[in-house]
Amino acid sequence: MHYLPRMIGTLAAALPLAAPVPAHGSLASAAPPQQGAAAVDEQQAQSGSVLRLSLKLARSLALENNLGLRIQALGSELARHNSLGSWGAFDWIFTGTGSYSDSDSLSTTFFGTGDIISSETEGLSFDFLKPLGTGGSFDLQFSRGISATDNPFVGADFQERLVSDGLTMTYNQPLLRGAWAEYATATQREAEIVLGRQRELERGTRQDLLLQVSNAYWDLVAARRQREVAQSSLGLGLDQVQRNQRRLEVGLGTQVEVLQAEAEVAVRREQLLLADVTVDQAGDLLKQLVFPGTDRDLWESIPEPTTPLPKIVATSGQPDWESALLVAMEQRPDLRQARADIDSAEVQLARSASERLAGLDLSLSANARGEAASAGDSIEQITDLDQPTYTAALTYSMPIGNRVARHAERAASIALRQARLTYDATESQVAALVRQAVRDVHYQAEAVRAAELSRELARQQLEAERARFDEGLSTNYQVLEFQQALAQTQSSERAARVAFAKAEVNMEYVQGLLGESPAQ
Repeated sequence: MHYLPRMIGTLAAALPLAAPVPAHGSLASAAPPQQGAAAVDEQQAQSGSVLRLSLKLARSLALENNLGLRIQALGSELARHNSLGSWGAFDWIFTGTGSYSDSDSLSTTFFGTGDIISSETEGLSFDFLKPLGTGGSFDLQFSRGISATDNPFVGADFQERLVSDGLTMTYNQPLLRGAWAEYATATQREAEIVLGRQRELERGTRQDLLLQVSNAYWDLVAARRQREVAQSSLGLGLDQVQRNQRRLEVGLGTQVEVLQAEAEVAVRREQLLLADVTVDQAGDLLKQLVFPGTDRDLWESIPEPTTPLPKIVATSGQPDWESALLVAMEQRPDLRQARADIDSAEVQLARSASERLAGLDLSLSANARGEAASAGDSIEQITDLDQPTYTAALTYSMPIGNRVARHAERAASIALRQARLTYDATESQVAALVRQAVRDVHYQAEAVRAAELSRELARQQLEAERARFDEGLSTNYQVLEFQQALAQTQSSERAARVAFAKAEVNMEYVQGLLGESPAQ
């Protein structure tokens, strides 16, 4: 695609030369080297380049490359031009007309038809019309006609050339229907509302994208951590097989214990395979959000998250739900869009109410004319107001029944009520979302602390049980059970940390602050 070279340039600094960092195997300090896990990482490194991504970089790339966000940005630019262009309705309008005619006609007298009379007429007019923000208009018009004829009944001074000039100024102003700025600028205010709403729609799309990218990023982190758990669990199982084999060789164990440990290893290999598939799926989901398109190199790359999970979980900096709700009411894009819908409905209602009124239009005009053999004399007559005409008129009109306007006003009133109810419903949903987000942050913080304690206790239990097993006081089955319990508690701890990280992101999202600068 056309943006691919720029995208690759952006990523150049993020591509390391080394293979992925091996998994830690942190289930127990006594776990042996993870040969199976190392082989998996080596195969991945050979199949595609490693793409080191921080959460900040992933968000930045998504904002730059996401097609849906680009579409919304173009929509905002379109609405901006429509809004600016709508004010062109109040620009001056210039109209110029030029004409020429040449005619021959028979003269008619009391005694019958006479000679053929020839006439020539030249016409020129200029008109400047200014629509006003009050709903009226101002019109300035100048016209000139130059005529010549051989008609003997026309005075000798005007046979060769007669110049007729006229200057007219007209002011029209509706007094009822369509009157004043509220009606005259309704289209412009609607265009501004549409622009504001579209910008909030773009902002909401951006925040939705950031939420999706953040969740996909932490899901990939969780999948990789779960794979580490599966790798370490497999290592513990292999270690137990070796222990049982040595006990069997010295006559302290049984073949059943060896087979039991080997069967458990087979199950854990299957779990590791499933964890590998989950990592690949999570990586593809993140790449889908960050790199739209079908570029092979990008899809073959292996995303490696570099932003660690939060080690310290704290809720001291989180607001209470009432404070968070106040922020959400002001900042959430969906609520701002709903308020824009109310504003638009109010504009439409005001316009419909004006159109229901009777028409009462005021027209004021002043006209000056000049007529002479020369243009200078004609203009002088205009400036001296030799032939002025002043006109004032009121025009009244009213549709009988007026059903169209009456029902249009009622429909606009219903639409306004509907917009307000929609806003109230959205407010209620936001309040529930904010309370849930605050609750989730506190719950996930406590869940991390509980999972940490469970993991530490499970580790101590496993160490104690292995010591008892070495002394012949425990069974192979019990050791394997404690290994599995440790794997589950460590898996739960890492899942809880991921859930806490996602809860923090969601807390920003429900307040409408995700990805926003402090100035916004």
